[in-house]
Amino acid sequence: MPYELLPLPIDAKTLHGLSPSLIESHHANNYGSAVKRLNLIQEQLGETDFDQAQGFVPNGLA
Repeated sequence: MPYELLPLPIDAKTLHGLSPSLIESHHANNYGSAVKRLNLIQEQLGETDFDQAQGFVPNGLA
């Protein structure tokens, strides 16, 4: 089951000192990229034959 990008849990306009666009951009780009990468790693781990794979293959997924 792939991980899903959750919506921003707060109203970005309520944070003082940080612009809402900065918060929303960070959420979409940083958190969103981490979720996509996690799903990719999980998919690649599912396709890996650990009996045949060399040690650097699973190590390189992290």
